[in-house]
Amino acid sequence: MYVKDPKGDTVATKEFELAVGDTVSLAGNQVSVKAGGTYTLSIQLEDDRLDFLSLEEGDTRNVQLSKARNGMNPFFWVVIAALFLGVCGSGAWVYLKGKKSNKKNR
Repeated sequence: MYVKDPKGDTVATKEFELAVGDTVSLAGNQVSVKAGGTYTLSIQLEDDRLDFLSLEEGDTRNVQLSKARNGMNPFFWVVIAALFLGVCGSGAWVYLKGKKSNKKNR
C-alpha cells in the first residue's frame, strides 16, 4: 500500500497479506476476510508510518453517512414547507387584495 502527497511523491508504504478464509481478523500485517464480503479497514498515517487500526465487516463509512443523512427529522421539513407556503400564500393574498383596491379606485 502506498500513500502519496499531492505532488505524487510516496510518503509512506506498507506491505500486507490479504488472506481469504472463514474468519475476519487483523493480525499485524495480515488481513483475513471472508470471500465476497465488504470490509472497512481503518488506517492511521503518522509521519512516514502506516498502521492498521481496525477491520470491520460491512461498509461502515457508508453506514455512518446514511445515518447522518437520515438524522434530519421529517417533521422539521414539514414545518419549513408549511412556513414557506404560508409566506407565499400571504404574499399572494396581499398582492391580489392590493390589485383589486387599485381597480376600484380608478
